[in-house]
Amino acid sequence: MNAIFIVGYWNSGTTLLVDLLRKHPEVKLKRARYKPNLEERDIVKILKKFGSDFIQLGDYSDINENGFQNYKETKFNDEQKEKFNKIFMKKFGVKNNKYLLLKNPWLFFMPNFIKEQFSNLNMKKILILRHGHSQVVSKDYWLRDTDRPEQKLFARAKFWVRSMEFFFENWHNKETLVMRYENVCQNPLNAMKEICDFIGIDLAPIENSVPKKLENKMGKWNQLPEELKKEIDIIIKPMQEKIDKAYPLI
Repeated sequence: MNAIFIVGYWNSGTTLLVDLLRKHPEVKLKRARYKPNLEERDIVKILKKFGSDFIQLGDYSDINENGFQNYKETKFNDEQKEKFNKIFMKKFGVKNNKYLLLKNPWLFFMPNFIKEQFSNLNMKKILILRHGHSQVVSKDYWLRDTDRPEQKLFARAKFWVRSMEFFFENWHNKETLVMRYENVCQNPLNAMKEICDFIGIDLAPIENSVPKKLENKMGKWNQLPEELKKEIDIIIKPMQEKIDKAYPLI
């Protein structure tokens, strides 16, 4: 079976890529557009059948201090792998040589699991990166359920840096097409052409449906007090510069 895995840190633009690509006749999206987080819920259910789950983040403290060294990806033996694949194919399998389009941010933290578990698939991996400013403040997560929101914000910034370290260790390779969210917004058609070329499908069927430009929303960051912006910049700047050098903005 053919498969396209779209991954990325939360709110980095994975849904945007799905929305641009899902109209292609050679691509099949399994209902996730109409049932938000369908893939996440279903993959968790499958993993739990084997006593496993996605990474548990907690308050970020362990990862911020030690990186991901204390986090081990799920690893199945041959019998478990075969059983998992049967359940997965029953839930997500597609026919007629189409590409399964699967989007799940949690899979960002499971690169080795993807590589080993789905080695039987003709698999294309696409990862999207977004500027750290947008990531740290996205959806106001730092304001939820805490009496010290600034500390949660700084912890999220440090966790983003750790996650980008994880990216460079695990996803920065020839097997993965890496896109910048900002570049996709600036020129969606060029981005989709690059993606279609990478997958090996023709852009023509969706060319007329691709918008000329998309808004790079920065409202959450722009509303942040200047003192907090300065603190965040101190934390994320070295990593952001590394990303910008490796994957320049157009």
